[in-house]
Amino acid sequence: MAEQTKHVATRPDAEVLVNRPGVRMIRFVLAAGEALSPHFASRDLAIVVIAGAGSVTVDEQIVRVRPGSVVALAGERHGIAADERLEFVVVQAEIEVRPAQDPFLTPAQMAIDVGWPSP
Repeated sequence: MAEQTKHVATRPDAEVLVNRPGVRMIRFVLAAGEALSPHFASRDLAIVVIAGAGSVTVDEQIVRVRPGSVVALAGERHGIAADERLEFVVVQAEIEVRPAQDPFLTPAQMAIDVGWPSP
């Protein structure tokens, strides 16, 4: 099977969902055949795939993704390509590591620490 050439998305369909100190969430949609060129992010991030299929390149490794896939990155060079319409959310977070009084925090306490609403 011949390798398909990907069209580099210069202005991808993107919507900022959350933009608060310490956390940012951006929803992206790439059309079939579109790609975001490999790049570095200023924060650790997770790519959460909502719909479609494609691949995430992390350094030189290619990871196939589909709905429910989560790719966590900590400073690696990465890019993403859509085999079909691909919708995903990028979650960038800066979590302050600090000594805790109780090292066993509940999820609600951790959510508060990173600025997310508690359940």
